[in-house]
Amino acid sequence: MCQDRESRRVLVFIPARLSYTGEDRFDMKPIDACIADIVEVLNFNGIYTTQSCCGHGKCNGSIQLLDGRELIIVSSKQSQKVDVTKCYTPTKCKYLEQASGVEDWCPREKCVRE
Repeated sequence: MCQDRESRRVLVFIPARLSYTGEDRFDMKPIDACIADIVEVLNFNGIYTTQSCCGHGKCNGSIQLLDGRELIIVSSKQSQKVDVTKCYTPTKCKYLEQASGVEDWCPREKCVRE
């Protein structure tokens, strides 16, 4: 994580609703250097981001995606505490089932091993 707030300029997508021009556009923006490669690859591949922060050694980093999802960045030590089999369980979502008959993945409350 960047503890000294070092940044690198990355070409990112700026949607019309967040743009001073009122139109979709791309622009170079400063991104925390330690996660700039991730943000750059996401945007280059059409997974557009709206905000990112590495956490600067004080908290977990995160990358907000344009579609409302959030990527949480944790250390390899922290990631060993996460048991994904306890995080998600396949379950039928009534709304989606009525609309298209597909399964949804619904999160459980507790993800971290005790």
